[in-house]
Amino acid sequence: MTPKRRVFGTSIYFESMPYRLDESTGLVDYDMLEKTATLFRPKLIIAGASAYPRDFDYPRMRKIADAVGAFLMMDMAHIGGLVAASVVGDPFEYCDIVTTTTHRGLDEARVEKILDMASITLNKNSVPGDKSALVPGGIRIGSPAMTTRRFTEKEFIAVADFIHEGVQITHEAKQSVKGSKLQDFMKFVTSPNFSLLDKVSDLRGRVEALTTQFPIPRV
Repeated sequence: MTPKRRVFGTSIYFESMPYRLDESTGLVDYDMLEKTATLFRPKLIIAGASAYPRDFDYPRMRKIADAVGAFLMMDMAHIGGLVAASVVGDPFEYCDIVTTTTHRGLDEARVEKILDMASITLNKNSVPGDKSALVPGGIRIGSPAMTTRRFTEKEFIAVADFIHEGVQITHEAKQSVKGSKLQDFMKFVTSPNFSLLDKVSDLRGRVEALTTQFPIPRV
């Protein structure tokens, strides 16, 4: 959300204030969160993220919430499995509300397009440091869908290698695009002049050779 543009519907009904990372450590800046909460006086503090690989300091957040009279909520949709397996901290001990889902658990739109052409479906995702949520710098793939198809650690490594290869193809393709806009890239990679189509086709063949060994359950 910016002063002139509201990206999400929630910003129409609620006034929100983000907290950020300490860029020197990559961790949530809890000191700044405490200062911001003291000034903003929120009714609800929300923990949870889609692109934060570290655990949350629930005791510290509980202390901050109590100091300003706020409820503490944890959205653990992306780490619910890790919580269940006790790999990360337990939010239930400290949070008033905990929400999750059962279906979740690179280089923005250009990589998304190339990988889609190679039979790998993922979506764009904003990450810390992005200037705009509309033009994010990350991608996200649903690992729960992979485990549902009985992928093991070996297949996860193969998928990571596939994605890396797609990123490399994307970077190579960008060198040949006339123009810096996304639409210029999309037009180029779908044109007869796209010289890397053989690389994409080869990648797609290896992707499909792997995935056909793991059919979707009950489909």
